[in-house]
Amino acid sequence: MSLNKISNKEGSSWFIWMGLSLICIILSLTRTYIIFTLLLSGIYILRNSSIYIKIILVIVLYLGGQTISDSKIFQKLSETTSKDLESAEDYIRIKAATYFIGDFQPSPYTKILGNGFPYGTKSKFGRFTENLKKTDWFFIDDLGLLGLYIYLGPLAIIAYLVIFYKTFKVKLPSEFLYLKLFMVFIFLIGLNSYATYNSDFLIAIVFVFYLYECVYVEKQISK
Repeated sequence: MSLNKISNKEGSSWFIWMGLSLICIILSLTRTYIIFTLLLSGIYILRNSSIYIKIILVIVLYLGGQTISDSKIFQKLSETTSKDLESAEDYIRIKAATYFIGDFQPSPYTKILGNGFPYGTKSKFGRFTENLKKTDWFFIDDLGLLGLYIYLGPLAIIAYLVIFYKTFKVKLPSEFLYLKLFMVFIFLIGLNSYATYNSDFLIAIVFVFYLYECVYVEKQISK
């Protein structure tokens, strides 16, 4: 959103908001958030900004990247990534995915309809999944789209892809392009996180869909 506002020349204060947002994302120490934020920011800058804005933002991102690469946070993330790549066969997410696809749901009905969401520790299913977290470190929420499949089945995956495809196709005015950038970001991080169905993200997604609808209605009225 900050990049969108800056490219539309809506005030220099958005540079501050962009910096604060970037700091928060980096401090989350989540590799996918950091990588896709920088990737989408870079693509947006190269495609939608004036030469003047491009130069300023590239300098800001470059200096920020240099600072980050020399920090202990970046070094820690780099070490973690290297360890994951070196021990791919023992990577906990791969083990968890193998288990949840196979032994976790032997019934053909759950493979079609999903298992549903556990009700905390008040249900047998909830207690079982919580026990898996404690004993084997298997977290469904860490499996991205596969987690959505385990909970709601393949139809949910299809619905998810259709919804995001439609949001990508909709043409938005330049001042609302941040809505599409947000949905692209959710789509990308949702490949290996719970961003597509967790309540932490759903409220923001609903507001974005509402703004999409507002823009669509306004366009229909203006015709």
